[in-house]
Amino acid sequence: MQEDESAPGEKRELDEPVSHAELAPEERREHAESVPHAESVPEERRETLEELYELFSVVQQMGHRLGYESHNDVYDMVSELNKHLHHARLQLNKIRQIILKQP
Repeated sequence: MQEDESAPGEKRELDEPVSHAELAPEERREHAESVPHAESVPEERRETLEELYELFSVVQQMGHRLGYESHNDVYDMVSELNKHLHHARLQLNKIRQIILKQP
C-alpha cells in the first residue's frame, strides 16, 4: 500500500477511508466545491452511478483476467476478490435500478 504524508510526521494509508473531519482545511474546501448544487443532484447522482457502474464492469473484467493469469495460492485470493467484486456489482445494480426509476 502507498503511504501519504498527511501531516508532518504522520502517515496514512492512501486506500483507507477518510472522514470529512479528518481532511485538512484545503481538502475540505476542494471537497465542498466538488459537491453539486441541490438543483442538479438527481442528474449528478445518475451520472456518478453510471460512471461507477461502467468502472465496476472494467474492474470485474480485469479481475477475471487476473484469475486466468494466476496460479496456486494467489489464484484462491484472486477468486475471493472476484466474488467480492461480483457481489459489489450486484448491489450497485440494485441501487442503479432504484435511482434510474426516480424522476
